[in-house]
Amino acid sequence: MKQAIDFHIDGTKYVSFEVIYSIEQAGCRYGVLPVVLGALTAYSAIEWYRGKQWTLPGGVAQPGYSPRSSFIFFALLTFITFVLTWGGYYSLARALRNGTATTLEGVVTRFHPASSIKEHESFVLDGHPFSYSKYALRQGFNTLRLEGNPIVDGTYVRLTYRGGSIIRLEIRRHDPALR
Repeated sequence: MKQAIDFHIDGTKYVSFEVIYSIEQAGCRYGVLPVVLGALTAYSAIEWYRGKQWTLPGGVAQPGYSPRSSFIFFALLTFITFVLTWGGYYSLARALRNGTATTLEGVVTRFHPASSIKEHESFVLDGHPFSYSKYALRQGFNTLRLEGNPIVDGTYVRLTYRGGSIIRLEIRRHDPALR
């Protein structure tokens, strides 16, 4: 996923960045969830079509415990998770491709690493606060320092974001020739 980008103006090398994260390369976070729920929806639909009756242990049918109600429940859940996962992903990827997302460049300040994998990590870039977590449902960059995130106070970065989601993160490489 890491890719170096060198910028040249009139043949002179100025700045080199390394792509740490890009939503287009990373893909949809939790994108498999609607697929799994869709399989449960399909199973319920087939059982409903076949006229099956689901019963509790002892052979007693209970209202609401049927292929029909299961189909309705999983169909709604599949639709909601599809919109939340893939809808968010496509919206952010489109913003990156179309150039409608905001890009900031500068030095990271007030970096607060997560002390455990369940906590949020945060930093400020050019007066804009950013926060992310391993278990957040939103799409975008979410790699914690504990997992190898290279961001610390003083890191020079360029990031592209939309809403609260970081959709592209680049870090300036140290190049002695640039001094």
